[in-house]
Amino acid sequence: MENSDVQIQIKMGKMERNIVNDKYNFAYLTIPKAANSSVKYALLPTISKSQNDTIHDSPIIQNLHRTDKDLYVYSDKQSVLHKDYSLVFAVVRNSWTRIASCYIDKIQHAFHKPFAEYGMSPDTSFSEFVETIAQIPDDRSEIHFRSQLSFLFLGDIYLPNLTLKVESLNAQWPIIQSYFHSKYDLRIEDMKQICKRGNGKYADMYDRRTSKLIEQRYSDEIAFFNFSPLS
Repeated sequence: MENSDVQIQIKMGKMERNIVNDKYNFAYLTIPKAANSSVKYALLPTISKSQNDTIHDSPIIQNLHRTDKDLYVYSDKQSVLHKDYSLVFAVVRNSWTRIASCYIDKIQHAFHKPFAEYGMSPDTSFSEFVETIAQIPDDRSEIHFRSQLSFLFLGDIYLPNLTLKVESLNAQWPIIQSYFHSKYDLRIEDMKQICKRGNGKYADMYDRRTSKLIEQRYSDEIAFFNFSPLS
């Protein structure tokens, strides 16, 4: 393996950004392009912040994913397992929808520079994007298109004790709110969809070939979470 391949593997395939909170005894296993921004936004009360706050003179919503802005505390999966938190939750998203959303956000809206490592550019078409990521294993995949299971398993151990789905998140979110209210008398915000881009007609982006490529690339998570192709 060449040095550049090693760097990609370390930078892309091994990155973990799991939110941990000892005060409220929970961990959130973050998965990019699976309502990650919306969940972080709703969880601001767990770090004594509100959605109207600013961080270093900029709106807090613009800093949700920064690790250097005195917001959330992040840790790796090994630490999450050893801490034995009362609540360890994750949010997953239909594989076809997640990848289509990734393309809209990271190629069309604003090119995500790490994607250049894979030969992509702002001119990469959706079919080219799918064909490229279909050939990249998880240990070399950038986090926005890495398999969702790679974020949730530590060896053979499935870490979450609660897994929500983007497609039913509004209906399921009260489970999270109830945890904080009943145990800590803490009010968690209702779920709000933020950072939405595109018209939401993700099925129109696929043809038979690209849909099949996604089915093959993410077969494990599709079977595990019982996801269905878009129609």
